[in-house]
Amino acid sequence: MGHLYVSGGTAGSSERVLVGGVGAVRADAFPPDVVYGALGHLHRAQAIDGRLRYSGAPIPLSFDEAPYEQQVIVVDLAGGALTAARAVAVPRTRPLLRVPPDAAAPLEQVLEQLRALPARGDLAADAVPLLEVRLQLSRPEPALRSRLDEAVEGRAARLVHWQVEYTGDGAALGDAAPAQNLSDLDPVDVFRRRWASKFPGEPTPEIMAAFDDLLAQARGETVPARAAAIAEAVS
Repeated sequence: MGHLYVSGGTAGSSERVLVGGVGAVRADAFPPDVVYGALGHLHRAQAIDGRLRYSGAPIPLSFDEAPYEQQVIVVDLAGGALTAARAVAVPRTRPLLRVPPDAAAPLEQVLEQLRALPARGDLAADAVPLLEVRLQLSRPEPALRSRLDEAVEGRAARLVHWQVEYTGDGAALGDAAPAQNLSDLDPVDVFRRRWASKFPGEPTPEIMAAFDDLLAQARGETVPARAAAIAEAVS
């Protein structure tokens, strides 16, 4: 048995190839008299060099692993030789769901797909599929979470994660701004310049109100004292 990365194995996004300070180990590092090597570390079930095999993780450890087939390997040995090795599927008690299934999409398109999900009906809470949403936005959406929650209301899905890809140019603030001392920078100006480097147009009043609220908290000001200013900015 071994917990390591063997050359030729397929690693996923959540697995490190370097384990315990050691990089990939060649399959021929296992002596010829090892008739079966039961390996751990790679989450995808796979065989290497015939006699070495990763059974894979017994449950998906990320949404990237939703397509994996979880299993355990039953091995029969006799007389110092491998006589059989068979996979036994591990039941998945909690389905994983991605919307969209292939790649991120614009918000309105994603909301439409969420509303088209099957109704929850009398499905038990611990059997509701866990949902990851992948979105494309041109700028931050202040009400994003509430809009996603509204779309999945009554659907057979529990929203647990979402990823956002911004379609702006993504230019770094330092590429466009001359060097300045930190004490000379105004936080609001820095925020507006950073916004302009990533998104078209000016930040909305709602965004600026949220930023002002965070800035007040960072400065140790009480949030209730800013309520009137925030309400005025939003209106």
